[in-house]
Amino acid sequence: MKILSVGQSVQSFQGLWAERYPKTNELKYYPFLGETKEQILENTSKYKNIVKIMKELPFSAKEFLKYTKNRLAITKQKLIERYLVNKGLSAVIK
Repeated sequence: MKILSVGQSVQSFQGLWAERYPKTNELKYYPFLGETKEQILENTSKYKNIVKIMKELPFSAKEFLKYTKNRLAITKQKLIERYLVNKGLSAVIK
């Protein structure tokens, strides 16, 4: 599983993406809980013709960064990890 480096801030983070769909080259972007339309547009504008915005995740960008630093309660960590694994999410576009 690929995650952010420890020093990356919420402001510079570009969201979570699923793997490209091979036939259409479509990208799936999963916005964080509370992410504004402006933030979503900023994170996806580079790929506007091939990006599909998916349902909002049940955790915020701030919670995700805490997860990467192992600073969340076990139950919240497991929730985030389940989403990352089940949806094949990554901070890197593959």
